[in-house]
Amino acid sequence: PDFALTNLDGKTVQLNDLKGKVVLIDFWATWCGPCKASFPAFQTLYDKYKSDTNIVILTINTMENKKEAELKEAVNKFIQANKYSFPVLLDMKDKVNTDYKVEGIPTKFFIDKKGKVQFQLVGYDGNPMKMLAEAETIFETLLDDKFYHL
Repeated sequence: PDFALTNLDGKTVQLNDLKGKVVLIDFWATWCGPCKASFPAFQTLYDKYKSDTNIVILTINTMENKKEAELKEAVNKFIQANKYSFPVLLDMKDKVNTDYKVEGIPTKFFIDKKGKVQFQLVGYDGNPMKMLAEAETIFETLLDDKFYHL
C-alpha cells in the first residue's frame, strides 16, 4: 500500500514516488530489543547501498505509545546517540503498520520496481552476516530484469 510519512526533518516521503526503484522498508520501535540489535548491521547495509540510485532504504518507526513531539524527540535522540544515518519515517498513528499487517518487529519489506511487495523478513536472529546476505540476495533478485519476466 502507498503511504506518505514525514521523516525526522519534517519532509514527506511518499512510496508511490519511488516506483522504478527497489525499496526496503524496516518497521521498528525504540523499545524493541531485536530492532536495536539489528541496527549496526542495518547501518552497514544502508552504507553499502545509499549511493545506488536503484535502491531506496527506509525505516519506519511505529508501535510507540507517545505523543508526536515526545516521539520525534525520543527517536531523534536514539538515532543521534547511535550515529545512525539511515532515513527514519514516523508512523505516528500506526496506520502504515496496520496497512502492511505487521505482526512483529523488526519486519522488513522488499518492494519491487513496480511497487509490489515481493519479500518479507520478520525478526532478527542476532546474525548480522545472515541479515546482510539475505538483503543483498533479495536486492540482486529484484534488480535483475529477468525477475520481471518470469
